Amino acid sequence: MSTVQNWYPQATGNRTLDEIFKQILNIVYSLSSANSKAISAIQAKLNIPGSSPVPTPTSYQGPTVQNIVSSSRVLGTVYQNTFPTAMFVTVSLASASVSGSIQTANAFISQTGAFGGQVASTSFSNSGASNITITEDMTFVVPSQWFYKVSVSAGTPTIQYWTEWT
Repeated sequence: MSTVQNWYPQATGNRTLDEIFKQILNIVYSLSSANSKAISAIQAKLNIPGSSPVPTPTSYQGPTVQNIVSSSRVLGTVYQNTFPTAMFVTVSLASASVSGSIQTANAFISQTGAFGGQVASTSFSNSGASNITITEDMTFVVPSQWFYKVSVSAGTPTIQYWTEWT
């Protein structure tokens, strides 16, 4: 262990030994699902004072399906994530803007439907030629059963793509 400790400050920058070993464990786990015994043995050997053991990853529980729902979404309308897992949402907005105009859209999420602060925002700013189309994207996460909406606070951008990963 002293070799690692002597080597650590020069080679790893700001990472702690705990972070390095967690990364090693994640690599070992990703090599094969049969490595759970190896992970347990490594965790037992490391026993770094003040560190917590790295949990053995279980099956993936995140989004697996990409849904392009552009035609069924309207800016300013409230929707709910009814899936049992969190959902990633990407909204691409387009605007044929006039020179000097600024257009802004904001994404909000809420557990109750009473929206507070925004979780994502995008602005269109055209300081050049008139009548050009500008496209901007924003991505945000919606927890299971939470509500979400994308609304416009300035200008008139339109939905180009609205994609939800569930």
